[in-house]
Amino acid sequence: MNNKDIQKNILDLNFKLQSQLINASLIMLTGGLLAFVSTFIWYKERIFFGIALSTIIILISLTMYFSAKKKISKIFLEINKLKD
Repeated sequence: MNNKDIQKNILDLNFKLQSQLINASLIMLTGGLLAFVSTFIWYKERIFFGIALSTIIILISLTMYFSAKKKISKIFLEINKLKD
C-alpha cells in the first residue's frame, strides 16, 4: 500500500465522520424545531424558557451542520487532487 492509498483512506474516514456529524446536526435541528412547536402547545406559562432552549439547540445544530458541510467540501477537493 503506497502513501497515496493511505491518504485516500484517511480522507475517506474523515468524510464519513463529517457526514455522521451532518446527520447528528439534522437530528438535533429536528428536535429543536419540535421543542419549539411543543412549547406553544403544552407549556404556555414557560414559553420564554422553551423559546430560549429551542433557539440554543437550533443554533448549535446549524453551526455543526455548516461547519461539517464546509469540511466535507474541502475533503472532497483533496480526494479529487489525489486522484490526478
